[in-house]
Amino acid sequence: MKQIAIYTPINVNYDSLFTLKGYLDKQTTKAFVWHIISWGDDIRDIIECLRSNSHFEILYDKISARGKYKVTEYMFNHTDEPYILGCPCEFTLKENAIETIIKQWQE
Repeated sequence: MKQIAIYTPINVNYDSLFTLKGYLDKQTTKAFVWHIISWGDDIRDIIECLRSNSHFEILYDKISARGKYKVTEYMFNHTDEPYILGCPCEFTLKENAIETIIKQWQE
């Protein structure tokens, strides 16, 4: 089990996942698992591209329910990590963002 589950809800603009992965690649800690949850197209081919040469775990689920709220509910029911963070593709992350969040939550 990792310290934090990061989840990204997505149903369009799948190429933006590569930009977000770039930010996650630069994190000072890899104590997270990245969950990508789609309620749009089946994007297994894109997920495989993201997983290649990845230094952290990437999980993918396609759900039938639609919307970010349903994805959030899904995450709370399907992860064992003690901390959960929603991270849409439009987020930009400083290199120590995940490490800082974990430290603040542990205080």
